[in-house]
Amino acid sequence: MSARDHLRELWSRIREGAAKRPATRAAIVFDADGVRIARVRRDGHRDTGPTIRWSDISRAAAYKRNLFTYDLMCVLLARTDGSAVEVTEEMDGWTEFLGAMPGRLPGCRPHTKWYFEVMLPPFEARYQEIFVRELA
Repeated sequence: MSARDHLRELWSRIREGAAKRPATRAAIVFDADGVRIARVRRDGHRDTGPTIRWSDISRAAAYKRNLFTYDLMCVLLARTDGSAVEVTEEMDGWTEFLGAMPGRLPGCRPHTKWYFEVMLPPFEARYQEIFVRELA
């Protein structure tokens, strides 16, 4: 096989792989009212789930999941009713969400204070509580 034929075959495989991308991806959507997880379709349309009001979040914890070949950074948002929602760095809006948390959850540690403590060292279990709502 010539180098040109090899490159054509490789390019064909790349295009096939791109066509097999998931039809949707997840996104973190937030505003003054709260946080929602959205499903974003390839055409850009967003289907959002129910809103988790900022005032209903009783705790937030940062941790990472060991996925064998890489770590996945996560934040768990626990609600006052005992349920919880996990957001991850693979979701669109992750960086913006981390930056907004201290402004929406008074007393929440900024990600600049905990991110590297949780992320490093690689493949080691790490967990940090970054927000606890004070009960009145």
